Amino acid sequence: MNCLKNKTNCREAILLVAFGSTVNSSAHLAYDNIEKQITYAYPDAKIYWAYSSRFMLKHFAKKNIKKFDIEQALEQIIADDITKLTVQSVYFNIGKEHIKLCEKLQNLIEEKQYNLTEIKLGLPLLINDQDVGEFVANILADVPIQTDREEAIVFIMHGSVSGYGEKIFNKLQCQFKAINENYFMTSIEGQHRFDECVKNLALKKSLHKIYLVPLLIAAGFHAKKDIAGNEANSLLSMIHYENKELEIIPLLKGLGEYNDIAQMFIQRIKDANGFL
Repeated sequence: MNCLKNKTNCREAILLVAFGSTVNSSAHLAYDNIEKQITYAYPDAKIYWAYSSRFMLKHFAKKNIKKFDIEQALEQIIADDITKLTVQSVYFNIGKEHIKLCEKLQNLIEEKQYNLTEIKLGLPLLINDQDVGEFVANILADVPIQTDREEAIVFIMHGSVSGYGEKIFNKLQCQFKAINENYFMTSIEGQHRFDECVKNLALKKSLHKIYLVPLLIAAGFHAKKDIAGNEANSLLSMIHYENKELEIIPLLKGLGEYNDIAQMFIQRIKDANGFL
């Protein structure tokens, strides 16, 4: 996946901003599919990528992999004579990364006085009840699982200490439970950690099979280590420790790999508000 897609005589662009992942193969599957779907929807726009995590950027640099941070991407955009720009993150919900992105954009625009006639900013994947309802319907349609009464699905968010992240978690949990009492939610970080979920699963004595479904844009390090890893504190290991008879099946696929989810990001681009 290149930092930009060259298209001649193009004055409009979309800058996609990701946190980044150290597991390049997983990130490519998710990010490439998001880019492919956006390219279909906006064939005349140049697509650029930027990464917001300093840790990830240092990781890429050590491996001599060229990736842009937000400022570098904007400099390239200006050098390419772009006049209209939409910035769209591939974040799951409003949290510290989205807030940092807004602040970074504001500071750079004020400092650099970019020669752009228009800058728009799209919101993350999940914002309100309608988004949550659409997301739940999409993920249940896309995940190839048909559960019976002796099977369960655990959906795993990254999690957040922010109040907004907690609201999204609670909305998702409420909607999943309304559909099936054997749908569970947990998060890698935040208030709803694995131990709480494991205790709730242990109360379901009839279960014989559990699917682990990450609600992560890319199924990278967190999916492979924290959810399905061999370490004692992974979700898989913690569930197995409580009941060694359970069959536990991790479905390590990033949200960005699902076309329906990529289409939701396209809608965010369409709904983007003016930033300049």
